Amino acid sequence: MIRWVSIKNWKAFEDGDPLTFSEGLNLFVGSNGSGKTTLLEGICLGLTGACSIQDFEELIRDQSREASIEIFFKRGGEEYIVRRAFGAHRKSAELMEVSTKKRFSTWNAVNDRVLEILGVDATFFNRLIYMSEGEVQKCLSSPPQKALAGQLRTLFGLASIDLVAVVAEKTSKEIKRQIENSSKQLRFLRDVPEQESGEVTRLEGEISTLRADQKTSLAAAEAIKSRVQTLEKTEQTLTHIVEGLSWYTEWTKEKGTTALPGEPSPEDVRLEIGTLRSRSAELEGSLSVLTSEKGSITADLSRLNGVRELLTATTGPERKAVPCPVCKRPIDEALARSLFEEIDTSASVLKDRMSQVETQMTELAENLKRTREDLGRLVQFSDRMGHLLEQLPSAEPSSGIQFRERLKGIQAEKLSANESLIKASVEVSGAREKIAAKERDLAAIVEANKRVLLKRDLEAKTVGGYRASLLLECVTEVLEDLRRSRQNLNMEDIYGNIANLWNRFRPEAQWTVEFDTDGNFALKARGKKIRYAHLSGGEKTVLLVLARAVLSKTIADIDFLLIDEPLEHLDVRNRRSLLNFLRGLASQRVIPQIIVTTFDETLTRHFRVASDVNLVFLGQQKPVFRA
Repeated sequence: MIRWVSIKNWKAFEDGDPLTFSEGLNLFVGSNGSGKTTLLEGICLGLTGACSIQDFEELIRDQSREASIEIFFKRGGEEYIVRRAFGAHRKSAELMEVSTKKRFSTWNAVNDRVLEILGVDATFFNRLIYMSEGEVQKCLSSPPQKALAGQLRTLFGLASIDLVAVVAEKTSKEIKRQIENSSKQLRFLRDVPEQESGEVTRLEGEISTLRADQKTSLAAAEAIKSRVQTLEKTEQTLTHIVEGLSWYTEWTKEKGTTALPGEPSPEDVRLEIGTLRSRSAELEGSLSVLTSEKGSITADLSRLNGVRELLTATTGPERKAVPCPVCKRPIDEALARSLFEEIDTSASVLKDRMSQVETQMTELAENLKRTREDLGRLVQFSDRMGHLLEQLPSAEPSSGIQFRERLKGIQAEKLSANESLIKASVEVSGAREKIAAKERDLAAIVEANKRVLLKRDLEAKTVGGYRASLLLECVTEVLEDLRRSRQNLNMEDIYGNIANLWNRFRPEAQWTVEFDTDGNFALKARGKKIRYAHLSGGEKTVLLVLARAVLSKTIADIDFLLIDEPLEHLDVRNRRSLLNFLRGLASQRVIPQIIVTTFDETLTRHFRVASDVNLVFLGQQKPVFRA
C-alpha cells in the first residue's frame, strides 16, 4: 500500500512536495496538465523502473539537473522507501527496507526487489495494476464483447499463441508458393538424363585422401614451427644470460673484485650480493659510531664554551669574583686565567678530533654510497638473471661455459628444425597443388551434371515442402487446441469472483458470468443473457475495473490499483455510481487502496467530509488535501 509519493523536476511536478495517500479511495482531481497522469506514471516508474512513456528522461523540466521520484509504501507488514533519479545521461536507484536498513542500489536490482515484494512482474503491473487512460478508451471504443476477452487473452498469454499461429499460416502460404514454383521448373527438367556418378566418386575419394595427407603434413609443419619458436625463445634467453655473465665478469674486473676460478655463475652473483650487503652493514655501523662520537665532541665543546663565558667576568674591567658552580668557592683572576689555558687546550684537542671524525665520516659515506650503488646494480642484475633462468625449459647450467655450450646446441638444433620446416612446407605446398588440380577436374564434371543436380535439388525441395506443409497444418491444429485450453484455464473461478462483485454493483438480480458460443464475455440473470456490447458505458468501465481487481487479488494479492481518468466519456449518474462502487470495493477491502485521477471537481464535492476518501486537488501552487 502506497503511503506517499514525491516527484521532482519531471513533467508537471517541479518542487517534489510529497503527496500523501491513505487506505480507501484516493481521488486526485485536476484539470488537463495538472499532473494527474504524471502522478500514476511516476508511481509505475518509481516501483517498476519503467512506464508507458519510453523516453521518460526527455521529459525533465530543467535539463540542467536530475529529476527524482521517491515512494514510501508498505507490503506484508514491512515498510519500504524507493528512490530513483535520472538525467539525460545517467540514472540511479535505491531501495531501503525501513526495519532492517537493508539497501539495494542499482536500477535493475531495485526493479527486481520491488517486483519480488509485490509478487508480480513489470508487464503484469503496467497492464493490470495500472489502468491507464488509453487502455480504458481502447476497451470502450473497440467492439465491447471482444475488448474484455482480448484483454484477458493478453494477460493469459493467448496473444503470443495467436501470433505464432499467424506466423505458421504465413509460413505455410510461403511454402506452398515455393512448391508451385519448384513444380513448374521440374516440368522443364523432366527429360534430363541421369549421369554416371563413378567419376565424381573417384575424384572425391582422391581429393579426400590428398586432404588427409595435407592435413598430416600441415600438422607436422605446425609442430616443427612450434618447436622452432620454442628454440628461438630459448636461444634468446640463453643469449641474454651469456651477455649478462660477460658483463658481470667485466664489472668484477673494473671493481677489482677477486673473482672465483673459471667463468662466473649465477651463484657467484648471489655470493657477491651477500658480500656487498655485509660490507654495507659494516660501513653503516662504523658511520653510526662516528656520528655518536661527533655528537659527544659537540656536547663537550658546548660545555667548555659555557665555562669560558662564566670565567669571563673575572677578567673583565670590574674583575669581580665568581663562585664555582661545583664547590661554591670564589674564583679569582689568577685561577680563572689558569682555567682559561686548560679550556683552550681541551678545546683544541676536541676540535682536532672533530676534524678527524668528520673526514672519516665523509670517506665512510662515500664508500657506503658506492657500495649501495653496486649492491643495487647487482640485485637488479640478479633478478633479471633469475627471470631469464625461469624461462628455460629444463634445468639450468651452473657456469658461463655451460651456458655457452648449451646456446651452441640450441642454435644447431634450431638450424636443423628450420631445414625440416622448409621440407614440410614444400610437402604441404605440393599437396595443395594436387588438390587444386583434382578440384578443377571435379568442378568440370559437376558443371556438366549441373542440370541433373538442379533436378534432384528441386525434387528434394518439393518433397520437403510437402512435408513442411503437412507439419504446419498439424502445428496450427495444436496451437488452436492450446489456445482453447489456456483460455479456459481457471476462467470459472475468476469469472465467478467477477460475478460476485458485479452482484454488489447490480444487486437487483443474481448475475453469473459465462462465455457465449463464440467465446465472448456475457452476463446472465433470470434466464436472460446480456452481451458486453449491450452494457452502458459506466457498466463497461465497471466490468473492466472488476476484472482488474479480481485478477490483481487472485493472481498477485495486490492491495492497490491505479486508475487514470475512468470517468471520462461517462454521464454524471454513471460517474457517481462508479466512484461509489470503487469506494465500496476499497471499504470492503477487496482492494484496500484505490487511486483514481479525474478532471470532474464538482462530482467530488460530497467526498470532502468523507473519512474513507483521500481527496487531493492538483494544479495549484501546492496540492490541497481534503479528507
